[in-house]
Amino acid sequence: MVGYTNAGKSTLFNTLTGASVFAKDMPFATLDPTIRYIDLQNGRSVALVDTVGFITDLPTALIEAFKATLEETMDADLILHVHDAASPDVYDQESDVVGVLDDLVELFDAPLPPVLNVWNKADRISSDECDLLRNRFAQSDGDHNHDVLVSALNGDGIEELKQRIGDLILEDTQSVQILLAAGEGDVLAWIYRHCKVLERHSDETTGEAIVT
Repeated sequence: MVGYTNAGKSTLFNTLTGASVFAKDMPFATLDPTIRYIDLQNGRSVALVDTVGFITDLPTALIEAFKATLEETMDADLILHVHDAASPDVYDQESDVVGVLDDLVELFDAPLPPVLNVWNKADRISSDECDLLRNRFAQSDGDHNHDVLVSALNGDGIEELKQRIGDLILEDTQSVQILLAAGEGDVLAWIYRHCKVLERHSDETTGEAIVT
């Protein structure tokens, strides 16, 4: 999770994970990355990382704390860019965060992971403003699957957010079949720990198994 300071990342983090990360309307309420697991609707679990709020011209005293989040961000399967939909400066803040992410691409010489824009604080804007945002999503490159409007405070849109996270994480996955010989139970156990097993067929005569 990345975003401009005070975008509500920690509150959203708490809502998604049931954690109690310190959340307050003040700069740098989060100074160290915090990691918790969340269960998605497709039966999978993902690790969610809360980060220091981004700002322009980060103070030198906080650079080390900030650096601790950089590698986590670039190693992620998905970036949740949390926006404060109620802020009059939301689009300037968005540009600042995008600028930092662009800097990370150069710093680590690696492609940016996919980004899901999470427009938070829907409870603080009018229904007309919510509709305007949703129209903006629909017109954004014709793919509004990368934008979702939520309220971390009252839970609106959270289930849709979980669905989007699951869909985007699974977007680049592949289905493969593996033939396991008898006695390769350790390999099978590894597969169950790290993969989603769709099918498993065992040959009682040879002890072989085909796992999808």
